[in-house]
Amino acid sequence: MATVTVVIFLWQFSTILLLFTLSLSIASTARPPVINLVQRGLPLWISILLTYLAGLGILAALLLVLAPPLFAELQDLTGRAAATYEYTWEAWTRGRHLNKW
Repeated sequence: MATVTVVIFLWQFSTILLLFTLSLSIASTARPPVINLVQRGLPLWISILLTYLAGLGILAALLLVLAPPLFAELQDLTGRAAATYEYTWEAWTRGRHLNKW
């Protein structure tokens, strides 16, 4: 009974737990560069700002590089899925291959 209660509790708070885990991982990833910049003499707020701007810049660069091939693959996938659906529907209605068992 306790296991079911814990599972229900985690399911109800899954969004909060996801956001907490994401924020914790971002903070733990950003901490070493911030400490390094502070040790070099920059104020804390500038170090945090530069670290987050660098992270956002890297994320934007990755999106710019990866988005066009991903969209091309997605268009190809949807085209093939539509063609496969049409072929399967025609084969089913005509009685070929699929329902001759």
